[in-house]
Amino acid sequence: VVNSKKKIIDILGKNQNISKKKLDYEMIIVAGGKGTRLMPMTKKILKALVRVHGKPILETLILKAKTEGMHNFTLLTCHMHDKIYKYFANGKKMGVNIKYIREKIPLGTAGGITKVNFKENKILVITNCDIITQLNYANLINFHKTSRNQVTIASRFYRLSNPYGVIKLGKSEGVLKIDEKPSENNLISAGVYVINSRILKYFKKGKKIDMTDFINYLISKNLKIGTYPIHENWTDIGNINDLKKFRV
Repeated sequence: VVNSKKKIIDILGKNQNISKKKLDYEMIIVAGGKGTRLMPMTKKILKALVRVHGKPILETLILKAKTEGMHNFTLLTCHMHDKIYKYFANGKKMGVNIKYIREKIPLGTAGGITKVNFKENKILVITNCDIITQLNYANLINFHKTSRNQVTIASRFYRLSNPYGVIKLGKSEGVLKIDEKPSENNLISAGVYVINSRILKYFKKGKKIDMTDFINYLISKNLKIGTYPIHENWTDIGNINDLKKFRV
């Protein structure tokens, strides 16, 4: 699959398709943060509205999901809510449906999710607003369903390099060896999740909680939590350097 500039953006196997059929799934986008790691840029503009390639990060994310057939979005907002609403409104101009859950006080990266109401069990796709990726959401959802997970965490390998020589100690503080600038691969959360809405019953609505604690609590309840390693392009616009690299 290529974009308008003939750049490869995805590779599909023989059992996959590029159908634009509407998907009956809700995407929840966490967009209430202040973006402190992007200061001073985010002193006057919300992180979700920072532009990359001519569009706000949040708009790029919504349009990507729309190309896969998603049309229903809920934005979790807090800081500068009015600016987000002014830009996106109900989503009609983009051909999608947008609802809002406005947090009066910051509820962490998962607290706003607990305020989502569904009468029946629904599959929800949750993403941070600063994630730009070519991840195929349909494949992620299909994996979640076939694995019968209650939560699926999109993940990615990240190589962490230590710029120093690391000393390995033995007994009696004796030095065994020194590893020069060692590095290791870690499986990290890619900031995209799929959950079954029934799990929200485990949480008090409107309680402040971050996603790590949210998931660890579900693990303590012996719910099935899975991970889906992604290999497509993925960028976390978390700081100024990441933003500069992506804008090149």
